[in-house]
Amino acid sequence: MTSNAGKLEIDYNERKVLMPAGEGHFSKIELNFNDVHNSGALKYLDGKSAYNLGMCIGAFNTQNLNCVQLNHSFKLFNFFCVGYVVLMIMANTLAVKVIHFGSFTLLGGFWVYPLTYILNFIISDIYGYKNAKRCMQIVFVASIFFIFAILLLLHIPASENWPHQQAIHEIFSRQIRVYFASLTGFSISIFISSYVLQKIKKRTQGRYLFVRVMLSLLVSETLDIIAFCFIAFWGLWTFSQIIDFAIITCLIRLLYEVILYPLVTKPLIKKIKVIEKVDIVDMDLNFNPLSLDVEYQEANNLYR
Repeated sequence: MTSNAGKLEIDYNERKVLMPAGEGHFSKIELNFNDVHNSGALKYLDGKSAYNLGMCIGAFNTQNLNCVQLNHSFKLFNFFCVGYVVLMIMANTLAVKVIHFGSFTLLGGFWVYPLTYILNFIISDIYGYKNAKRCMQIVFVASIFFIFAILLLLHIPASENWPHQQAIHEIFSRQIRVYFASLTGFSISIFISSYVLQKIKKRTQGRYLFVRVMLSLLVSETLDIIAFCFIAFWGLWTFSQIIDFAIITCLIRLLYEVILYPLVTKPLIKKIKVIEKVDIVDMDLNFNPLSLDVEYQEANNLYR
């Protein structure tokens, strides 16, 4: 990311700065952050440029990084986390019914589950991978409790006056495998999706939202569908049926997201960045899904 500040040009990624060569000079010299103080060029900078340069050097090269920690209270992040949990539970609950569109076989929650990807794009692109990871951890735990609750329901004795225990058992006992398949696909794909999105965001210096959304979607959707289909249906369906179902489901989800991108995803991301005044880019990505670190520095916030 290159920032222009009057006479000063700062390259944050390369830790280099283009500075005036001297008073009245239009040419510039390129220096590493570590060489700035010894160059003698600081005296030719205006106050704003010197302040911006000092912030960059402080963020990258000093040992006291806590002094520039991002101290930001998010207004909407918790609502997105709750919405993510709700959508996951809805998708898994509706999956008890298999439906047909012509010759196509789909699960009942096919129209709900892709909405989780929109939330993932919003959370990952605006709040960063660390916060997205925290939300995914919450969704994972909630999904585990959901599966546990279903198992408990199946094994608790029914009232003698309630005649539907057999029907409940028949429906939900078959779905336990689907729930585990869904959780496995989610766990594999969603962390990778957030990671890929932030990786591309860093590489493209925060530009090309459509590119990073679609590339991260393609990677995560492929992994999700493969894991889900083979865990949920192996031994129940033929190999060709599994492949057909995987291809059709993947294409429908991709089309779903392409249609919703200009209508929902892009406008929401832009609007929420303005509301939150935050646009996080992960400079040093740590993929570890179990990490609980959610701290960022001010230098990670691209919002200006």
